[in-house]
Amino acid sequence: MLITAFRDLQWRLRRFIVAAVGTAMVFALTLVLAGLTHGFRVEAEHVVDSLNIDGYLIQTAAVGPFMGSSRFPQAEAGDVARIPGVEAALPVVYGNTILQDGKAPLNVNIYGVPKAAMPPLTAGRAPTEPNEIAMSTTLKRAVGDEIELGADKLRIVGLVEKSTTLAGQPNGFVTVAGAQRLMFSGQPVASAIGVRGTPEHVPKGYRVVDRAAAVDDMVRPLAGAQMALSYMSVLLWGVAGLIVGSLIYLSALERTRDFAVFKALGVTTWMV
Repeated sequence: MLITAFRDLQWRLRRFIVAAVGTAMVFALTLVLAGLTHGFRVEAEHVVDSLNIDGYLIQTAAVGPFMGSSRFPQAEAGDVARIPGVEAALPVVYGNTILQDGKAPLNVNIYGVPKAAMPPLTAGRAPTEPNEIAMSTTLKRAVGDEIELGADKLRIVGLVEKSTTLAGQPNGFVTVAGAQRLMFSGQPVASAIGVRGTPEHVPKGYRVVDRAAAVDDMVRPLAGAQMALSYMSVLLWGVAGLIVGSLIYLSALERTRDFAVFKALGVTTWMV
């Protein structure tokens, strides 16, 4: 039986190789889609962890501290800092703007945070002026370059290693005042207040969300894309299964006479 099976595979080697290559390509594409889907959350977790903030104080009606934020006066941070259990209250400003560099416009995520919440830099220093920015290395710009974001020109003073949000959009980190000027025409507002420590109570009209909720808020706009990729992965798994099944089925049909001979010789059905 084994010798016959190997000889049959030898005569059908070309068909087997074609089916194996096709199935491998489908499996590879499926794994790539799964990696992309998982990568959406990984990049969000990387950004949230790099800020080193334990929780975020947001308005009760807001969905989260970033995409679903609701702006409120930055002065609230001073009151939060006096709550027992709070080690530091850091205003956070988030927005999305357009990079104009003579090529196709590129979306850039802007995070306005104090120096204490700046992510680790691979080169340069943290911004200290409203016209300075620490930029993601994915933008492929160097320290000292000037970029035009919206209607403002900012100078890159630091680089953050591969910091992205929303499926690869580069991140820029500026001072709180810089983000307010860039996103809200200089109004003293904040998207959230980053809290270090555990507050004993929360001001009326506000609530505290943890890092996991902040990550959920970041990936929420990509829910449609994640669902589409998941459906595509399921479809590709089905295609791979059909390729393998059709190969086995056609091979079995072509060997019907062989099976009859085996049975006549007394080979059991299980062996066949």
